[in-house]
Amino acid sequence: MFQFELVVTESCNMNCEYCYMANQKSSMTTDVFEDHFEYLPTILKLYNEDSYALTFFGGEPLMNWELIDYVLSVIAWDPKCKHKMMPTNGLLLTNDKYNYLRSYDVNISLSYDGLWQKEMPDILNWHSEPISPKCMISPERTTSLKENYKHFLELGIPSPDFALVRDDVWTIENSIKLDRELTELANAVIETNKRGTPSFPGIFSLPMMDSVAGKQQGKRHFSCFAGHHGLGFMPDGKVYACARFGSDRLKPIFDSAAKKIDSALNFGFFRDPDIHGLKNNETCKRCNLYTFCNGGCTFSQTGGYKAEPLDNLCRIFKRCYHESFRIMNELKGTPEFKKIIKNMLEKFN
Repeated sequence: MFQFELVVTESCNMNCEYCYMANQKSSMTTDVFEDHFEYLPTILKLYNEDSYALTFFGGEPLMNWELIDYVLSVIAWDPKCKHKMMPTNGLLLTNDKYNYLRSYDVNISLSYDGLWQKEMPDILNWHSEPISPKCMISPERTTSLKENYKHFLELGIPSPDFALVRDDVWTIENSIKLDRELTELANAVIETNKRGTPSFPGIFSLPMMDSVAGKQQGKRHFSCFAGHHGLGFMPDGKVYACARFGSDRLKPIFDSAAKKIDSALNFGFFRDPDIHGLKNNETCKRCNLYTFCNGGCTFSQTGGYKAEPLDNLCRIFKRCYHESFRIMNELKGTPEFKKIIKNMLEKFN
């Protein structure tokens, strides 16, 4: 399904070190949204898609609540929109706004800094409602992963995500520091599952899924949605491969206001499966994880627009796979794990 990533604002009420958005004071207007929405059918046709998933993205999307309200009033009548979601730090999310978003079936993904964050969003305590919490892992935040995981478990959230910052910001020192944290987190996951609570945090479940898919179907030919089966629609009316490319104003693909392709070359660049999956990279081919690993963030792996893996990030990926395989080996005989694998196989068949 096509990913309609609507960057409603580039502003944010936080200033996290790892964030790739420029935190510029630019927000989308209803006129710009209308330009994007009017041009969307043309883009869907180019992608040979007849439906899409909408993401309200930022910055902090809740800083442009008026536009979100307007967009939902329009999208609600569009049968092509099959899924809606919004990542947020939760600090501006009131009960009224939360209930309003849920009335439109908007799934909420909570991104937060972890237990070290000074203000804990109230939404963390609303675990009886659909919520997908995500704890960021950056060079500045390589500690207390197990403590954050246990905190989620106490709130009744067994499978939170731990999102790895996939940029060229990791050194060998902090990647080694992360090794111990990932091992302790994996130990806690194994212990939790053996106690009878199915729990597979994203940083481990995604490698598991890629492993199952790799064995079933061979190497995935894309790393992420960027430009491949989705785009980032920016407040200035331009369209990029994703919000990350848009924030850096790199390789624009469409201009919704002008109703034209900015560069056919850029469109072709992101549609090239060799760019996305590092499929023909010689370093990757020599790796024993080649069939499973998808290379991660397209922006990161194409720095300078040459498909090359990032050494220290590559090292972290390998550690994540190692711990994932260890979890699979420890839990392979349990009913809960068998059910997870069955669901994965059904998803990829």
